[in-house]
Amino acid sequence: MDKDSAVLDNLMLRLMDKSGTSIYQILPKGYIVLNLKGRILGYNSKCKELMDLGNNGVETRNMNDFLSGDNKERFMVMLELAELKGHIDDFELEITKPSGQIKIVWISTSAIYDSNKKTIAFHCIISDMTKEQMFLDQMKEELRNSTGRRW
Repeated sequence: MDKDSAVLDNLMLRLMDKSGTSIYQILPKGYIVLNLKGRILGYNSKCKELMDLGNNGVETRNMNDFLSGDNKERFMVMLELAELKGHIDDFELEITKPSGQIKIVWISTSAIYDSNKKTIAFHCIISDMTKEQMFLDQMKEELRNSTGRRW
């Protein structure tokens, strides 16, 4: 095994550690590792819960399975930007769970590099912002109704 693939392999081994002491498993947010095309390489239990990964006997293996419309294109642009810049903070996307439930998420993405500083994968922290977005939408609606103003 060359040292470039060892970096990613070691990360994946730590991610697969389901013990209560694994940093990946105790994160309060979803953590996911993707290849350059958005294929899912691994994730923590919070991400599995947030996105219903692996439920219904079918293992979803690509982020595009959760995206529709312009969110697919925006997601690929986010990966390209992360590859160019090394890191992207709080990129908002709308995902659709296998159950049909829609979630608003913010994704912070960092590139994983090989020994030649070439991007080989991405790791992402995913925050569920659905409740916050619903609250903001409700507040906008109340303001609109009370002032008659359009936002």
